[in-house]
Amino acid sequence: MKGKRRRQGRAASASTDRKNGDQSEQRSRNQRNRKKGKRLKNPTVTDSRAWFPASSWSFTYSSPSSSVSFASWFHFDRRVYMMKQEIRNMLCYARSSSELMLAIDCVQKLDVEHHFEEEIVAALESLYSESYADQLHRRVNTLHEAALLFRLLRQTRYPVSSGDY
Repeated sequence: MKGKRRRQGRAASASTDRKNGDQSEQRSRNQRNRKKGKRLKNPTVTDSRAWFPASSWSFTYSSPSSSVSFASWFHFDRRVYMMKQEIRNMLCYARSSSELMLAIDCVQKLDVEHHFEEEIVAALESLYSESYADQLHRRVNTLHEAALLFRLLRQTRYPVSSGDY
């Protein structure tokens, strides 16, 4: 009886060794194939790479065109410079405080205020000093103007009390 158990044990361990050896050999084959970009042979192991359909965008849409000439870039740059000057003039020579507040608000909403920081700081300083020198009720005509002035001054850290409005 003891001899039979030993033989069965040896046979069972030999078969598990073969299975383990086959599994490790299959794993190493799969790893090599993965590196080469081939499909895996073992159907139980899935490939972790996802499949996505081809993009409808071609490289012509995502990269700048090579046909753009220096002259057109120069024209574009010149146009940007002219627009910046026009906005600076609007900020420096506004006819009324409400027009100035609306211009500052539009520039901030367009997220280009970093181009006009000096002009905006000077304009807000003048609005702040005027609003407290002339008393606020003379400077602000509508609720919208009062809210806009309050928000512009508060967001640039001027000490403005909500009780004043």
